[in-house]
Amino acid sequence: MRPDAKETVELTSVTRFPLAKTFKPSLWPKAKVELDGVATRLAMGLVARQSKPVATVRAGGLRGRRYVMEFDQNGTEVTQRLTLLLDRHTEYQLLCRWRTPDAAPDSCGLLEGTFARL
Repeated sequence: MRPDAKETVELTSVTRFPLAKTFKPSLWPKAKVELDGVATRLAMGLVARQSKPVATVRAGGLRGRRYVMEFDQNGTEVTQRLTLLLDRHTEYQLLCRWRTPDAAPDSCGLLEGTFARL
């Protein structure tokens, strides 16, 4: 990389993971605790701090949890919004990352606003 080039930190992605057990809406209280644990372990691995309260959200008709954390990525302060959504046999991970001093890119709002499960 050129010395004057800035490292790109913006990222928007969707990842699908199969669930080991079928998720049913009646399991939401337990699932919420499990999702919060996953996010906590991720934050610990990134040495991240939570920058907004955890929120229960809906995207694409699915219920999930949204986590916003800040951390240092190779000398650049980064904000990451992670939304974990549950469907019967699938967990969807919606990820959006940007430089902390900047506003969230439009792609972040579009990601949750237009998400549709496969």
